[in-house]
Formats: sequence, C-alpha cells, structure tokens
Amino acid sequence: MKVAKNGRITLSSAGKSYEFSPDFIVLYSPVDPVLALKPAGIPKVAYNIPTWKTMGNTNSDYVQQQVSESVAGDGFDDKILRSKKENRTANIYHSGAASFLVANKVIETQDSVLLLFPEQPLFTLKAWIKKDMGTDVQLHFVLTPKNDGFYSVGYTGAPSFDKDKAAELWQPLIWTEKRAPRQPYMTPSFMATLPTTLVNDGSNSIGVMADPKYLPFQPLPLLENSQFGIALLNNKMQLQPQVFAPILGGVNSQMTAGKVFSFSVSLIVKPLDITGTYEHLARKDMGFRDYRTNATVSMNTTLDNLIDYSKTHYAWFIDSLKGFAYSTDVPGAVKNVSSLNPMELALVRDDKEMFEKRAYPLMEFMLSREKFLFTLDSAQKIQSPSRKLKGPIAPLSELQVLYNIFGKANSFYPLMAEKEFGSARVRNLDEKQKGHNWINAMFMFKLTSDSSYLKLSKELADIYLKERVDKRIEQFGDPMVSANFFWPTFTNNWSALLELYELTGEQRYLNAAHDGARHYTLFTWMVPQIPDSLVTVNKGGKAPMYWYLKSKGHRQMYYRRKSTCMASVRSRSYT
Repeated sequence: MKVAKNGRITLSSAGKSYEFSPDFIVLYSPVDPVLALKPAGIPKVAYNIPTWKTMGNTNSDYVQQQVSESVAGDGFDDKILRSKKENRTANIYHSGAASFLVANKVIETQDSVLLLFPEQPLFTLKAWIKKDMGTDVQLHFVLTPKNDGFYSVGYTGAPSFDKDKAAELWQPLIWTEKRAPRQPYMTPSFMATLPTTLVNDGSNSIGVMADPKYLPFQPLPLLENSQFGIALLNNKMQLQPQVFAPILGGVNSQMTAGKVFSFSVSLIVKPLDITGTYEHLARKDMGFRDYRTNATVSMNTTLDNLIDYSKTHYAWFIDSLKGFAYSTDVPGAVKNVSSLNPMELALVRDDKEMFEKRAYPLMEFMLSREKFLFTLDSAQKIQSPSRKLKGPIAPLSELQVLYNIFGKANSFYPLMAEKEFGSARVRNLDEKQKGHNWINAMFMFKLTSDSSYLKLSKELADIYLKERVDKRIEQFGDPMVSANFFWPTFTNNWSALLELYELTGEQRYLNAAHDGARHYTLFTWMVPQIPDSLVTVNKGGKAPMYWYLKSKGHRQMYYRRKSTCMASVRSRSYT
C-alpha cells in the first residue's frame, strides 16, 4: 500500500496498480425519505430494490410496477408489490441532496494517514487509514452533522470501469457475470451474501467491503435494521464498488446535530476471479469452513425423524388430491414437483408405507396432472394453478428414472418421454419449457440407449457452451430459460453439464459445470459471521413467528427457551 500526499491510496497486485481516491458523497434529507423495497421491474425477474420518496417530480425516476393477481404467496409481500403509487427513485444518487467531497488536506501521523475535507454547512467529514495493516487496508470515516436530519455517507473513490472493459462483475443478489444494474441500485446489507460488490478487469477483482461487524448475527437481518448498503454502478454509469452507511431513511440515518456517526470499510484488490475472491473473503474474513457437527443425534437419526414427521398429519398430505398442501401460498391447492424423493426413501429403507402412501400417489400425480400446482377451485388465480388432468407433468428426467426403477417393463414411459421431447409445456408458474434441448436428449439416451440422442445432446450442449458458458452473459434469461426466479436459473445448468460429463468423460463439460457451481455459491450467505457467544432462541418459550404465516391465521408454536454457544454449535443435526 502507498498513500500519496493527496490522499490517494495505491494497491498493487498481479503486476497492476489501482488507485483508491479520497472521494465521498454525503446524502441529506431534512425529512424522512421513507425507505421502501419495490419491484425492480426487470422483465421476467422477480426482485425488489430499495427506493426513496422524492421531493416533487425532478428525481422521480421509479416507475410503479403493475402486478397481476396471480403473483402472491410466500415471499410475495403486498406491502412491497401493491403499495400506493408515489414519487420515488431507486437511484441512490437521487435519494437526497448530494454533496460530493474530495480530501483537501492530508496529515500523516505515526500510525495513520488522516484525510480532511472542505467544511460543509450541514456537516463535517473526516477519514483516516491505518498504516501497517499488512495486505488489509481499512478506511475509517466519521460524520458530524451540524443540522438535524437524515444522512448517508458513501465512499466513491474505488477504481471505476466502463462496462465493456470489465471481464466480470458482481452485486448481490442477482447481478452476476456481466449482468449490470440499469441504475445505481443499492443492495441493503440484509440482502448481501458478502458485504461488498466486485468488478474484475481480467487480472484482479476490486471491491470495497463494509466491516462485517455492521451486519450482526442478531437480530435477524432485515431491511429495517440494515446498517449499510452496497452498490456497483456510480452516477456516471460506470462500474465502481461503493458502500453507503447508513442507508438514507434506514436505521441510524436520522441524526441530531453534534452526534458523531462512524463507519469502516476495507479496500480489496485480489489476483483472483470473482468466485475466487468470494471464496477468499468468505474463508479469511467471515470464518467460513467445514464446521458441521452432530449435536444431539446423528444425521441418520435426523433423517429418520424427518421421515417419521412426513407421515403424520403435520406434513399436510391430502390423500384425495394426492399431494402436499400448498395452502399457505394458494388456498385449496396442492403442489408436488417429483415422486422420486419418497421413491428413493422407500427403496433405501425398504419402507412399504412410504411407497404406498407417498411415492405411489405422487407417481400418479406426476403422470396425470397438467402442472405442479393443482387445485379443484376454478376461481383460484394465485400462481396460475391447473385443474386439468393433462399429464404427464413429470419432467423427462423423471420419466427416465421411473422407467429404469421398474425394470424397463412399462412401455408407456418411453412413449410419454418421446411425446414430451417433441413438445413444450408449462410446468410451474407461467414458464414454458421446450422439450427439444440438450438436457432432455441426454435423458432420452439414458432411457433408450439410442446413441443418436447422445450425439444430439452433445451437439446442442456445445452450442449452449458457446452461447451461454464461454462468454459471460449480459442479460437475464439464457438459451435454456426465459425467466429467472429460482437461483439455479441465474447460473449455467451446471448439474446437467456434470451429468453429461459423467456420461461422456469429455473435460469441457466438467469445466463448465465447475464454473457454474462456483457461481452458484454467490447465492450462499457467508454473513453474518457466527458469533463466539451464547445465543438465546425461543425467547419466552415461543418459536419465532413468520409474519407471512401469521397473516394467514397460523398460531405461534410453543417451544422451550434455549441458549447455546454458536461458535461450538455452528451447523448441527437436531431432532
């Protein structure tokens, strides 16, 4: 690390040098900007972003989304989706009155470099860098308001890049590979799997990471207790890792004159790609490791207990509809996505009851229903259920497995599979899946042993590698899926690529699968850090009550209060 007389910090890695300048922005609002999550409005992507109320129409660039009545259920919050139309912005730089500052005085002490900024009528800002921190460079800042109001400080001095010059980027949760935000959107800390954004220039990954202490283990991280936000796009529409603390309108942002606010960030330059940097920070700074141990019972006993539970009425299996109740989302509906899980359990455990009461009814469901979500209620619109027996809803992969499990004795499985391969079907929500693709060709080979299917699978997979894997994707959706909803749709189809490698032994498929799997880890929370302290659960003898279930009339469950040391427990098996 080198600090110049003008306060610029130079970090070097892999033969390249990067300057972090002493640049900040302070956002101010005399009134509460009413921070609120709103739908981002990205086609075929259900994702919410922070927004702020604006004074008048000048910066009101957020367009309220029209949400259909089919969009409802667990994870869909009407307070977010269907709140009243207001003048709002999702652009951080428009959320308040902005003051851009550059340090105009640098004072070097024995252990620090102090950065001073021009005096402002509303506040005073100071920052400093600790010397001799090894490879870690920490930047600390202090804001002292002169007027009451709402404040947010953003560090905006990291290196910036034009979008077309970046090899890859990352802003949790959804902006991965080369998918960039359309505006300077913020990710609040409770939605950050690591407290940073990253940009890779082909040699190094660059970021600015909030100190993890500002994302504590308790209370449960939510928007209302998020102490900071992170961003990747700046006001010049360039890629530039940024941290804002506090979030304007969020916790700690309402300040009184003279009361000091302080915060710390780390400057990151690593000679690794995005996923390599993610792993490095997770292991080194967040303490991630293989720390699962058994607690009161073994993993096998835990599985036995879960299976026993699945056979009780608490599992909400509805015999007449041959499915598990989905009424917390869609009243009167059941939803199944596969019969293979109970089938596997029945076979491994030699469990007749599991086969007859769970696996067999689910097989009938998967072979007969039109969609995973089924209801007899003709008026039900939520999540677009089906009432028709126009199966099979079972994916071609499941037809192949069932055909093999029963000794290839049932000729209707290949007939169904061939029909599905040549057609398209909506299985879940409103997402149409084409049958003729490299994944289904692979399963057709497994089902028929016809080498022409394997040849076709490889030909189509190689096109997929060229279009989807060999170059970083810049838009949402890909050749296999038109919408991004569940996390696997945001990466390449690495699990199927691994299966194709296992069939062919051809390295390119394994390499692509490895890359996809590593990108999938970007959706794994590495924060908050697990504390080395006692944590009390079930306070007052009550289990936590999920707001969504409470809104559906569910009653809170009673369970004994318990305190345990998280550092020794980490991840364990419980009954």
